[in-house]
Amino acid sequence: MDSPANARIAAPTVAPGSRFGLDYKIGVVPLLVFIILALIVYLASITGTLPKDMVGGFATVLVLGMLLGHFGLNIPILKDIGGPAILSIFLPSIMVYYHLLNADLVKSITALMKDSNFLYFYICALVSGSILGMNRTVLIQGFLRMFVPLIAGTIAAVCVGLLVGFVCRVPAPRSPAERGAGSCPHWCAASLRRRRCGVAPCSRSGARGSASANRPLSGSDRA
Repeated sequence: MDSPANARIAAPTVAPGSRFGLDYKIGVVPLLVFIILALIVYLASITGTLPKDMVGGFATVLVLGMLLGHFGLNIPILKDIGGPAILSIFLPSIMVYYHLLNADLVKSITALMKDSNFLYFYICALVSGSILGMNRTVLIQGFLRMFVPLIAGTIAAVCVGLLVGFVCRVPAPRSPAERGAGSCPHWCAASLRRRRCGVAPCSRSGARGSASANRPLSGSDRA
């Protein structure tokens, strides 16, 4: 048996991929491949050849998502509080607000998320996959324990909403089709104010700026 002094020290070997940055990844993509993809998307956006459909939208969100997710996983404090999700949600919104993104990139993302309704599909797939991926026994037990509080919470929410509507003299809070959550009793409150001022209320069809909406109330309207 060779003594430790006579043991051969193996020379460190350098992997071929490490010389070109192939061992370093942005998300699940090697760095060199990511740079090529990002350059293709950027050049297509500034030359006006980026498709304004799902193809261009997927290319844009994948590049931005992998980059922001990688940063969110490596920033010291942010990685412990959901950094990838925080950066992916807020940073693109800030960039769009301050016009830091190319117009073609914004149109491609809009076509994917709004025109194609991919966001709804993603939410349905996420919820369904999370439920179906659970253990059958745990799912049944959890549903039985959650069913009673869910029904009780729904009934309590309905009762509180009706009580608040009755106290505030709002017939029924409504949730418009273009708003994701929350009641919107603005139409009802505006109608009550207009009636008290002797002005005909606006119709729900959106004719709020018409000349008939500002006419004084007749005797039948006041009644």
